[in-house]
Amino acid sequence: CTLSNGATQLANHLQTSVNPGHIIIVGYSLGGLIARDLILNNYNQTLSNYHIDALVTLGTPHLGYPYESIDADFTCPTLAQQMQGNYRDSRGFVWSSYLNDLNTRWIAKALPGGSLPWLAIAGTACTDPFRTNSLFGLSSDPGSGCSNGNPYNDNVVCEDSALFNLSSIGLSGQNLPSSALYNPGYSHTTGSGFENLFV
Repeated sequence: CTLSNGATQLANHLQTSVNPGHIIIVGYSLGGLIARDLILNNYNQTLSNYHIDALVTLGTPHLGYPYESIDADFTCPTLAQQMQGNYRDSRGFVWSSYLNDLNTRWIAKALPGGSLPWLAIAGTACTDPFRTNSLFGLSSDPGSGCSNGNPYNDNVVCEDSALFNLSSIGLSGQNLPSSALYNPGYSHTTGSGFENLFV
């Protein structure tokens, strides 16, 4: 129940189920992190058999999502903690050690397969920067959520995070999305309840 294990499983699936060749990886939400982990770490030397023509990520928390401890009660605690990222922490922007490692290595060196066309897609259906706990209809700590400068989110992931906007946290580097798209009609999920962290 970790993102790296998911990336390893994806590598195993490709090697046992897909003929070698060219592929496009499309990752929704945490699937985009799994795809990036696979590409960066080249598990099972997957990139020797498969040329990744493009990466598409939709609502992926590249810089994390505003995690709160209650999230561990509703999903795999390790996964939720690995995707932690908060623009409103009193210490400034804070993200998980997993995301720090993945992103620091991702932007610092050439990727194993070379340059990668990457379309990052973000939803901007919500303009409230504060996370709320819609499961119980209560406001959560206003120290959790997106930045005031860019409050837009898809009800779970902040736009800056989904678009891998490193400048929003004072960083720069290589291997950034080559194209970005945002949609004010896109919400992370059509479900109701806990999945909608913002109102």
